[in-house]
Amino acid sequence: GAVNPTVANAGAINIGATANAHGTTGTGALFASAVADVAGGIVQSGAGSSAVASVSNAGTLNIMANANAVASGTAGASARIGGTTGSGAFRGAIDQNAAGSTASAVIDNSGTLDIAANATASGSSASAVANVTVPISQNASATAGDATVSLTNSSALTIGAIANAKATGAAVASAAVHGATTFLTTIGTGTTAFTFTAFSSHGAIHQSASAVGGDASASINSGSLAISANAAATARSVRAPRRLRECSRAEMTSGQSRRDDPSMPR
Repeated sequence: GAVNPTVANAGAINIGATANAHGTTGTGALFASAVADVAGGIVQSGAGSSAVASVSNAGTLNIMANANAVASGTAGASARIGGTTGSGAFRGAIDQNAAGSTASAVIDNSGTLDIAANATASGSSASAVANVTVPISQNASATAGDATVSLTNSSALTIGAIANAKATGAAVASAAVHGATTFLTTIGTGTTAFTFTAFSSHGAIHQSASAVGGDASASINSGSLAISANAAATARSVRAPRRLRECSRAEMTSGQSRRDDPSMPR
């Protein structure tokens, strides 16, 4: 039969992870590490004779990861949205998958939709990393009709990563919204028994639609859309300790490898 996973919000939905670590009480240089991870905020998956995955927001919808670390020694803070879950599946902050004879993945935002990762670290040395990996992923696959993927935003949609590191010694800060440019490419439409695909590259907004015997379409109609990544580091020494450099490099490499993983939806 028909499968229609639906989220309809006219009030306030807050989805998030918050981590606070303090290493300031005691003797000597103390260490603090805070990690906040939201692998999938809203995940919709439906397969049936027809399938429609729908998110409608007329209120306030926040998906947030906030990490804060303060230490008298080394402080590390990591905030991530989107990525691999404990079961090995890859999920975006909003992740939609629909499959059927006809299939649709639809997001309609007329309220305020905010997806953000924030990391702050302060200590004698500090590392702050904020990553948002594929904030929005929409996928529709139709086997005998039309496939439609759409994002309609008539209000405010914000996607961002902010990292701040402050240290008396060395500080490292990195912030990334992987694929921070929105792509939209449509390849063909059809009414006969051919497969046509409309898709975007792995950008901040990833869309994929495929149809056999029908039309495939992907669309973004946006009001206020802001996508940004900002990092700030304040330190006294010029070169970060090796431990901090490797930590930051590993975080960024890990995010990139997830984005390039061939198992991700396309």
